[in-house]
Amino acid sequence: MAVTLAGLTLGWRLAIWSQITYIAAGCANMPVFANGEFGIAKLFGPTGGYLVSFIVAAGLLGYVSERGFIRNALDLASALIAANFIILAIGTAWLAWYVPQGTAMNLGFYPFLTGALMKSLVVVAMLPAAKRIIKSR
Repeated sequence: MAVTLAGLTLGWRLAIWSQITYIAAGCANMPVFANGEFGIAKLFGPTGGYLVSFIVAAGLLGYVSERGFIRNALDLASALIAANFIILAIGTAWLAWYVPQGTAMNLGFYPFLTGALMKSLVVVAMLPAAKRIIKSR
């Protein structure tokens, strides 16, 4: 959810840098990755594709947001679906190198669809308030 909010509120440049900073912090042994994990091995292991995809998804959302392509809730929902698909697709493709053939979708894509949808709905509800907070600084 933080990835999508960063993209929608920070613009593409800062959104990309926010995700690079997040990954760098985790690689520098700060426990910021899922379940409090850390270390550069996470970037080069089975979950590395998801981490890399955060940069792409945040940048994409920042770009479409800055360019005014998100004009209503349907546009926002479409952009969030695209961003979440990018995260899951890149992450699952990367994961496929580490798990038995034919299991990547069942391990790294399908189980996360419901959560991605729920987080997207929360972002749709939170976005107006998040943008007000960012603009007030």
